[in-house]
Amino acid sequence: MTKNLNPQTGDICTVASGLEHRKFTGVAWGLFFIVIGLSLAMQELQGMEPLPIIALGLGIILIGLNLARKAVGARFGRFSFIVGIVAFLVGLGPLLSVPIPLLPAVFVLIGLFIVAETVARQ
Repeated sequence: MTKNLNPQTGDICTVASGLEHRKFTGVAWGLFFIVIGLSLAMQELQGMEPLPIIALGLGIILIGLNLARKAVGARFGRFSFIVGIVAFLVGLGPLLSVPIPLLPAVFVLIGLFIVAETVARQ
């Protein structure tokens, strides 16, 4: 992590290095495979459907990854953050007995991303 002087405020801010970015990405991938393995084990042992658990885990990982990036001054991925929110909701729905269909959720995701990008440019 490097420290830079913000010319507008005069504050010293930290900026994530490429190494930190790769660490976050590596941890996220590792957690994703752990979630897949645990959900498949729960299917074998408990008879639970693995897809909602995988979607919920993916959502938590993507949301957490982007919040961690933002905390260290790295680029915040709006698209992956929105994917994380939709995945979280799609995974949480069946666990709360409120199924959220995947295809409509994907269309909502695309629409949210387009709106967010349009608003961010103005």
